[in-house]
Amino acid sequence: MLELYHQKTSISMNILREILLIGVLVAVLYFFGIPWYKNQTAKNFTETKFLFSEGSCKFQKDCSYAGDGCGGGHGVCTNVPKNHENDTSICNINAEHPINNGFECACINSKCGWGK
Repeated sequence: MLELYHQKTSISMNILREILLIGVLVAVLYFFGIPWYKNQTAKNFTETKFLFSEGSCKFQKDCSYAGDGCGGGHGVCTNVPKNHENDTSICNINAEHPINNGFECACINSKCGWGK
């Protein structure tokens, strides 16, 4: 009977250790994951533009430059690049386009846009 008590106590201690380990892992991921999450959702741009852009986003990877066509600066910063796979353009350089002025396509305030 005493052996059965020791076995149950041993099992209980193992479960307690596992719960404690899981709690520590969750805490580490929470505290170290927050800076990573912020870096994925916001960059520090000094200038932003939302022309030639569309769509909403949560992470940087949600927005991409699509539909450039011929020439330079005819594409869109978008969360659905598939919609612009067949876009066509004339072969000239659009000097007003953000990509021709040092901007990059990014997730800015939960919207796809341009920043530099």
